[in-house]
Amino acid sequence: MAQDPASDAPGVPPALAAALESFEPARADHFFRAITRLLSARPLPLAAGYTTLAFGGTLALAHIDDAARGTAYASAMLGDLQALINLLLLTPLGLLALLNFYDSLKRGLAQLLGGGVIRFASDDDAADGVRRFDASLNKPWFFWVALAASLVTNYLFVYDLSGTWNSLGAGPHAWWFRAFVIVNMFVIFHVLLKGVVIVRAMAALFDTPDRLDLQPLHPDRCGGVRALGRVAMAQNYFLCVVAVFISVMAVVSGGGTGGTSSDFFLFPAIVGGFLLLAVYLFFGPLSRAHAVMEQARDRELSRLNAAFQALHRQITDDIAEGRGLSLEEAQKVQVLERLYQIVSGMPVWPFDVRILAQFAIAVALPLLVGVAVEIASKALGD
Repeated sequence: MAQDPASDAPGVPPALAAALESFEPARADHFFRAITRLLSARPLPLAAGYTTLAFGGTLALAHIDDAARGTAYASAMLGDLQALINLLLLTPLGLLALLNFYDSLKRGLAQLLGGGVIRFASDDDAADGVRRFDASLNKPWFFWVALAASLVTNYLFVYDLSGTWNSLGAGPHAWWFRAFVIVNMFVIFHVLLKGVVIVRAMAALFDTPDRLDLQPLHPDRCGGVRALGRVAMAQNYFLCVVAVFISVMAVVSGGGTGGTSSDFFLFPAIVGGFLLLAVYLFFGPLSRAHAVMEQARDRELSRLNAAFQALHRQITDDIAEGRGLSLEEAQKVQVLERLYQIVSGMPVWPFDVRILAQFAIAVALPLLVGVAVEIASKALGD
């Protein structure tokens, strides 16, 4: 997870720094916390270790089952394109996206509060706000709802798998594989629940603009709220991996219907649903920032214009009285002109071109991967 947020926001009052340090968006994600304790909290060792347990463990148990019972489950698993893509590619990518989501959320909150963009009546009030947000993200019932949804979904998946290498009757390797699938789907539902909380919190934040101190001259060139755009993008990275997973499942297996990818509607329905959800999670809460950021920019431009008009009158008076233009006045004119250019060019959305480009790529990826997998499936079939 992220380092001490206080290191990202120097000068934070002690009460707020303590609340930010204890803020843990994955507190109620017991599976994730157990995995990071068992393996590592660093991205690459975590992804590699989890993939080894999921894929390597399943394959090893399948070989043991084959040797003991004379079956060919290991070769069937290695010939399952969907399983290979999901276990070797999407599982580690999903774990990395989850780690990035939690890290972006932790760092983003520290940057917003530490930078003074979000204002509270007092330091204690700010610390209480952090603790309330922590509690809303980690409601105990989130865990049980996500787990129940995962179990029900897995039951629907395994209901018609009789005779396949991953049916529960195939042996211990199938149960090992299914355990990881349950965890993976639990994480999906759990993050979606947290996403709803984040959307509501961000919407409430921009519905109370007096709590925001947007800074048009902030170095992030987004009024100091670029961190919100990164949090929204982190959600969509995770959602993108989920959409790719479902798209691969739909294209390769026909969604379990036994049909072909050309005569069923599941894949376009999944892509369409993903597009709607991605746009909602990204633009829904951030669209409310537009009016607030635009007002902040216009307010700053008005201040600069008033300062320039006052300076202009002073210069005009000096010239009329024969004193000419002083070096100090000339420097002030240059500074005001530069500030006006900077403020007028400030975006009125809490993201920049780079984040927007990343969002476009994330949205297009499930469709591109689904098409690529279908082409590969046909090529291998031929």
